[in-house]
Amino acid sequence: MKKAILPGLLLVGLLWGATARAQTWSLHLNTNTVFPLGNALKGQFPMLWYSGADDRGLLLGGFGGGLAYHRPTAGKLEWTLGLHVQRSRLYDQPSIIYDDNGQPLLGNIGVQTNLNLSALALPTLALTPGGQLRVGAGLGLRSLLYARTDYGESLVDGQVVSLHLRNRSGRPFVALLPVELSLHRGRWSLANRWELGLTPASRLAAYRTERQLWSVLEIGMRL
Repeated sequence: MKKAILPGLLLVGLLWGATARAQTWSLHLNTNTVFPLGNALKGQFPMLWYSGADDRGLLLGGFGGGLAYHRPTAGKLEWTLGLHVQRSRLYDQPSIIYDDNGQPLLGNIGVQTNLNLSALALPTLALTPGGQLRVGAGLGLRSLLYARTDYGESLVDGQVVSLHLRNRSGRPFVALLPVELSLHRGRWSLANRWELGLTPASRLAAYRTERQLWSVLEIGMRL
């Protein structure tokens, strides 16, 4: 029941925004980096990096896009309600892969890739005349739609096998505390948003205190 309350409130907010007369909409593209908290075995995957030492080449982390609704209120406040679809990446905890006979194939650190849907509600406050610089904090909810971990390749019965495995260790819903600083010029905006997970990110009993902190760099265009 509690899990349904926050999504319901966000949905009501979006519907309320869609019927308002002074509505303004914007499209967004973003990149993100995930910082695992409370689990020292997981690591941050770079947002964008080149690794030539181990022949991995270009490393591309998280990215995504979204749609947001903006409604100004009296004074310097403005409500922002948004939906975002994002891919995120992080280094998973070390694992041992076994074959069908129970023999260990390899021990490896995999790259976990997630597909997420998030809904955010942020009241923002203008820090400068005209609202070019704004700061805001609010609440949100992130849903984990799909996750898999890539452990590379292994030789099985003389054949090279790709070890891309479905990962079901993440919780399907996580409550968020987003804090955002944004710069606005005409129709364009640039924002840096930090999203702290308020509820555990892992289903595993060994990592029940694990949280996630996201850093999101986002460019937007008002429609």
